[in-house]
Amino acid sequence: MLGCKPNDLAMVLRGPYSGHFVTVKEFIGTSLLWRPVNTAYELWDRLWKVDAPTIPLNGFRVNCIPDEYLFPIRPGDLKEVEETEKEIESV
Repeated sequence: MLGCKPNDLAMVLRGPYSGHFVTVKEFIGTSLLWRPVNTAYELWDRLWKVDAPTIPLNGFRVNCIPDEYLFPIRPGDLKEVEETEKEIESV
């Protein structure tokens, strides 16, 4: 099962871009990706096309990230955080 869905805001949890936020666009599935570090193509599975304007990669933008590297942040998740903060403040 995929963790993300289209139009999710997500935080990158693993890899060199951990901590960055991206917008999930569309599911790609399996694809060969060029890895400059290894100077070779690698087969990746469960890929999402993402909008990641703050992540440069050798002059190119990162546009594919595996689902397991992403943590989706949805509006309902933010509401739970706000309610917990209110509970802490009232104690």
